[in-house]
Amino acid sequence: MAADTGNKDEVGRLKEELANDTRDVSDIWNDAIKNYKGIVGLDLKPTFKSVDDMISTGTAEMDSFHRFRHNKKKVDKLRSLFAQNLDYIQKGAEQLVSAATHAFPPAAAIGTALTLMLTVGTPYASKPIPEKVAPFDREYVDETNAKSSRIPMAGVLTSS
Repeated sequence: MAADTGNKDEVGRLKEELANDTRDVSDIWNDAIKNYKGIVGLDLKPTFKSVDDMISTGTAEMDSFHRFRHNKKKVDKLRSLFAQNLDYIQKGAEQLVSAATHAFPPAAAIGTALTLMLTVGTPYASKPIPEKVAPFDREYVDETNAKSSRIPMAGVLTSS
């Protein structure tokens, strides 16, 4: 019974605190962004003045990630080796699963999951990301530029 009283007091205190809170959603959101920057070190506030500025920043960040990801060290070489040989790995896994299924029936389910995972990953391992994204990127920019005249904040994002 004492626990119920404590919960009611806590709920009452919380309701009173919320009733007295005069901040709006934007204040709460700005506080959350400030806290995120303090924890992670990355500022989430928009710093773009045009669509082209947004694209150049995105391209620079993508290039930076690409240099980080493909630094020619051991992990990168292992990842590349794995990606280049996915078809052989898949065929070997299928052989292993078919041999192991008689002794260990769950091997069939595990093998199916592994085969699906390898099948999904194969098309993405063959090309670098920019080649996959480029056709959509240009279409997005053209569409954004066309629509920017119809949105209220058109003055903020203009194509240069």
